[in-house]
Amino acid sequence: MNGWMKGLAVALVLAVMAGCALPPSTPQAAQPREGAQPTVSEQSPAVLTPAQETEMRVKPKTLRQGDQWPVRGGQRFLLITGPEAWATFLRQQRSQPDSWPKVNWEREVVLVALMGGKRTGGYRITVEEVRVGDGAVVVRVQEVSPRPDEMVIQVLTSPFHVVTVPRDVFPPPPFTLRFVSPSGVWEVDVPSIEEDGLYEATLQSASPFSRPTGEAEK
Repeated sequence: MNGWMKGLAVALVLAVMAGCALPPSTPQAAQPREGAQPTVSEQSPAVLTPAQETEMRVKPKTLRQGDQWPVRGGQRFLLITGPEAWATFLRQQRSQPDSWPKVNWEREVVLVALMGGKRTGGYRITVEEVRVGDGAVVVRVQEVSPRPDEMVIQVLTSPFHVVTVPRDVFPPPPFTLRFVSPSGVWEVDVPSIEEDGLYEATLQSASPFSRPTGEAEK
C-alpha cells in the first residue's frame, strides 16, 4: 500500500474515534412562536367575579300549568310557604286542595304566576328561572301572546303556572322577592319562609303595553 493511502486510512480512524468521544447533545425545548395562543394547559385558571360567585340559578319544578285558572282576574304573583296558607288560597280561588299534587313543605315553597283573564286562547305564562343573590331573589317570567293574524280558539282563558322551589336556595330573611316579566316588575318583602304564610307581590313598574293591574280582559 502506498504511503499516502496509509495516511488517509489513519486520518479516517482518528476522525471516527473523535466523534464517538463527543458528549451527547441535549435536545432544546421548543420555544413558543411569537404571537401564538397558549394551549389549554398553559392558560391561567378561570377567575369568577363576585357576582358569579354569589348568584345561584335554580330551575323551578312545575306543579301545574294551564290556561284555565278558576278565577278570571288580573295578573298576580305570589309566594306561599305553608300548607294552611296554600289550602286557604286554593279555596278562595275555587279550587280543591286535594286535587293538586302534594307539596313537600319541609323542603319546598310554592310560587304562583297568574296571567289574568284573556278573551281568547294563545296566551301562556311560564316561570322560567329563579336567581338567588345576597338579599334578593329574582323570578324570571316568560309571557306569550298570540300574533294579530294568528288563529286561536275563541274561548275565555286564564293562563297560570304554579311551581315549587327548594327552601334551602333562599338567602336568610328578610329578603326581597322580585318577579320580572314582559308586563312589568313586581316585588314583595319576605320576612320569613319558615312560617306558614302567603306573600303577594305588588307592581313596581309596568310595561307601557300592559293592562292595569287587577284588570281582566272583558
